[in-house]
Amino acid sequence: MRECCIVCLFFCHVTLYSQPYQLTTRWGEEIKANRRTTLNDIIGSDETGFYAIRTRASMFLDFTFTLEHYGNDLRPIKSVEMELVTNGRQRVGEFTVFANNEIYIFSSYADPQTRINDLFVQQVDKKTLQLSAPVSIAKIDFNGQKRRNDGVFDFRLSRDKSKLLIYSKLPFEKNEPEKFELLVLDKAMKPIWQKQITIPYKDQLFDLESMRVSNDGDVHLLGLVYKDKRTEIRKGAANYSFELLSYYDKGAREARTPLKFNRQVYYRYANWYSR
Repeated sequence: MRECCIVCLFFCHVTLYSQPYQLTTRWGEEIKANRRTTLNDIIGSDETGFYAIRTRASMFLDFTFTLEHYGNDLRPIKSVEMELVTNGRQRVGEFTVFANNEIYIFSSYADPQTRINDLFVQQVDKKTLQLSAPVSIAKIDFNGQKRRNDGVFDFRLSRDKSKLLIYSKLPFEKNEPEKFELLVLDKAMKPIWQKQITIPYKDQLFDLESMRVSNDGDVHLLGLVYKDKRTEIRKGAANYSFELLSYYDKGAREARTPLKFNRQVYYRYANWYSR
């Protein structure tokens, strides 16, 4: 067994950009935990305390996930191991969303028979920490692809937490344009719109740098585009530019906006863009 402690930081006074944060620290009691477990993520908090995910690795590198609830005194209240199983096999824990005072667990299962990678969502009952029945909300077809190329799922939450973007990176052939599927959900995890897109550049000439979903459900992808060869500097000059790919009106209207700035400006812009 090993011992760990919970540290909670409270923002006592915040003045953006003009003064540093003033913080106080509260130390919780030492908690005994199996040395194979790791406190993987702090999901979010409410008036009763906060919620966390703990992972445990087996000798075969499989992972089990435990949902934990801690009180405002930083002591554990409840702990429940999540059963993420489909067809007798463990699903992959993808990500967790805490929005509108609700917890949603997302996991995926790549079926070797159907060659379909399914993304499931389950809502957490915060009193019991039990999960609702899994609901499939996105699929990636990886027929004709190698097992390791079964796609990638990711997400972004709008600033007001009313919209959730599920981004699916679809398998594609080498040197071909990348393909994505965009799925925008409302705060009840019901689909608003869905669209499959193909990036208008070859794979090696485009990097997806950032993505965002607006409060209205519009999606913006910020990409770095290389001019003719994948190198940042060519003949002493920048060999890339940035472009914003936008999808409005539930994906019915598209826009491409060239952005003229270098990487230093991008990092400042990206810091704002991610807020």
